[in-house]
Amino acid sequence: MGYVVLDTCVLTRLQGKYSKVFECIQTNGDIIATSKEARKEYEFRAPSILLMRDFLQSLEDDNISKNFNRSYIEAKLRRLEQHNTINYPEDNQDHKWVDLAVSSGATHILTTDTILLDLPPNPCNNHAVRCAHPLDYLKERCPDLVDP
Repeated sequence: MGYVVLDTCVLTRLQGKYSKVFECIQTNGDIIATSKEARKEYEFRAPSILLMRDFLQSLEDDNISKNFNRSYIEAKLRRLEQHNTINYPEDNQDHKWVDLAVSSGATHILTTDTILLDLPPNPCNNHAVRCAHPLDYLKERCPDLVDP
């Protein structure tokens, strides 16, 4: 059990293309880490803002997600940066995913973004945060859910 961060392309497809990834997250007891900044992007890019808000609320109600506030994220980052260098992608728009993952103690950032996928693992307490394609996460965490 741990936290995972999902970028917008992955989260908005949890009820479709990545439904088995969603099942894997639930099966393992993993929790989707979110933030106000991430939620704004999810809503902005979703086909329906209201449906996305309902989906995000249902995740929280079912204890499948946890929202981290900005002050917590910033305080945690300051402590971590004292001892580690945090690897960020060139695109500033993607920094929020790294910040959220590192500060929440996530094990993975699930993404289809090749720039994020090429990012080296980030130090986080006693483990490294890795960027992974959702299907690679599925193979690693729930191989029995992978289609042959």
